[in-house]
Amino acid sequence: MKNYINLRLFTNGGIISPEELRKIIQVASVSGCKSIFPGSRQELYLQVPQNYLDVAEAELRRLAISYAQVGDSAENIVTSFAALEILPTTAWLLGDAYLDILDSFTYQPTLKINLVDPLQNLVPLFTGELNFIASSYPRYWYLHVHLSRFGKGQIWPVLIDGDDIGLLSKLIETIYIKQQPDSIQSLYLTVSQQFTSRTRPYEEEIELTHSDFPIIEGMHRTGNSYWLGIYRRNQSYSLEFLDALYAQCIQTKIGKINITPHKTFLITDIKGESVRQWEKMLGRYQINIHHSALELNWQLPDLDQEAIQLKNTWVRELDEKEVSTAGLSFAIQTQPMAVFTPVIIKPTQEGNAAGYDILYTTDFTTHSQAWEVFASNVPVQQVASILMDLCQVYYTQLGESLPVSHPEEAASLVHIHEVYQCPNCLTVYDPVYGDAMAGISAGVHFQDLLEAYVCSLCDTPKSSFTLTTLAENMGSHSKA
Repeated sequence: MKNYINLRLFTNGGIISPEELRKIIQVASVSGCKSIFPGSRQELYLQVPQNYLDVAEAELRRLAISYAQVGDSAENIVTSFAALEILPTTAWLLGDAYLDILDSFTYQPTLKINLVDPLQNLVPLFTGELNFIASSYPRYWYLHVHLSRFGKGQIWPVLIDGDDIGLLSKLIETIYIKQQPDSIQSLYLTVSQQFTSRTRPYEEEIELTHSDFPIIEGMHRTGNSYWLGIYRRNQSYSLEFLDALYAQCIQTKIGKINITPHKTFLITDIKGESVRQWEKMLGRYQINIHHSALELNWQLPDLDQEAIQLKNTWVRELDEKEVSTAGLSFAIQTQPMAVFTPVIIKPTQEGNAAGYDILYTTDFTTHSQAWEVFASNVPVQQVASILMDLCQVYYTQLGESLPVSHPEEAASLVHIHEVYQCPNCLTVYDPVYGDAMAGISAGVHFQDLLEAYVCSLCDTPKSSFTLTTLAENMGSHSKA
């Protein structure tokens, strides 16, 4: 029986100030913790001894730090704010755009919400349940809905104004949880009846090109400044080091600290004259910022020592054989999690099997969800060897033209059109079908009906009908 409780501290988009970090360190110090653990949704974890739980929660409340125990229905909002200034970004999507949207959330979501720029590759696009993806139109966002009750991903039929994302998300969450709609069509219609937002027509698909695993570690120059990524193999950051990190940020006038889904800390806007100070601080705490791609390109569940041990074993075996895995990334799925790598290694689920299944996307892109089994029920001691074979498959096709990925091909497009509805019995007049009971053939628009037209079911007059929209699931599709 474990003798500690895991607390998740929410960071609102993976962004904290040095002062907020200091407060978190203070909570950890009085709660018997020695380390802090970043999470895959940009939160921070504390592993609090059970006898310190009351102290920890009281201190968190006193310092107004949002938190939940692991297992509670609350989620951190994920953003690609950290990619600003270091990776390609959509022209209009500046820091204030993220911050304004985050400020519009007046509640702690229970659905997983992502706000992501499709041009960067630091933060995965589709690991949320409500995935807002920046469009080319200033202020407007696509919404990819990945809710378990609806099966595979669905695409919201209109683009959404960033100013409405907070309110819209809360309404979607409320309706989904309380009213339990059984389809995105039902969800969309219910939302539309309760909330009028600024929208744009859905006119073009998002094109997602293949991108390698991002650079997440090291000191790198960008323009007139530098950015620093800090990674730890055990995903644990000591309080002593984090206290020094806080002091360094204050001394060198750093205003924001980013947490990435790769469980790294990322510092931007480091001035050239401060680089040596940062390097000295890292050296003093023996922080290595030069790990190989073989070490870095892995995704693990949060707080999972079994997965860490497996990864360390397989990395060591691959390293001994001097295997290159550049361009590939791997997920060890010992617990349920949203995967953002093209290769998954997970325990075999059949019978009493003790091996591992290895799955991959045939185009080796992170946006594809078309998984194929490469090997099944592989003994733990043979996984590294099988991964070597899979690397050979990858390098054999490397350089061949990779298809542009359209997330709509793996999701169902929802199409909307205008209809008129009877306010009394809710019968819909749809010009696509007409009204056979009234002798009106398909293709006749509502405006062209005689003024004497009445509802075929309850005789409500035409003048009482109200304009609304109807959503249709168009199924999977691809570009011609």
